[in-house]
Amino acid sequence: MRCEPVFAPDTLFGGPAGWRLWVTTGPDDKDYRERQQRAWSWEDAVRVLGWDLDRAHLDEHGEGFWLERTTRIPAWGCGITTRARSSFTRHVFRVARCRVALLRCPGECSHDTELLNAISHACPGPEGANEERIPVRWTQAPEMTPPPTKRLRFGVEIRPMTVRVTATEDMQCEAAQLTLTGSGWTAERVRAAGEALRAHLADALATTH
Repeated sequence: MRCEPVFAPDTLFGGPAGWRLWVTTGPDDKDYRERQQRAWSWEDAVRVLGWDLDRAHLDEHGEGFWLERTTRIPAWGCGITTRARSSFTRHVFRVARCRVALLRCPGECSHDTELLNAISHACPGPEGANEERIPVRWTQAPEMTPPPTKRLRFGVEIRPMTVRVTATEDMQCEAAQLTLTGSGWTAERVRAAGEALRAHLADALATTH
């Protein structure tokens, strides 16, 4: 978001009378005024669904700030489809029409949509959405395994083409299984997806038990 000061016509000294906000595609975007019919107000910025105000930005073109996409909505460019069966539910995550993740829940899901959104934020972009080998190695499994919670234990299985994160409830029944595919799944992204699974499943179990 670019911030432009607005000065009153009869003001010779002092600060601006207000600000105009413009949505941009990034710091290098120079044509943001031509693409929009009007500037935003601060009320517009704070009420936009699924985005939070983030850090300030300053460069040779002026001032601004970032909007951060939150897990209240899916990540940009990631589509999520859900299919329920009598014994399980599947959530498929696609980027650039390629499946990058599959979450399988036994029976009916106990989690809400924020878990799906959080996983989508860990998914790679279009350059990493493919059917190529996963770049992580089996020796990295311990560092990508989420720590246990009161009711959940986690395991990470790394194969040449997939990473599988499994959550087990009370060390007996499977609570969820997350399978990741594509060359964009770095160790950092796998950890982020596992942490999302851990946090949201733990919250769901706490409210249903």
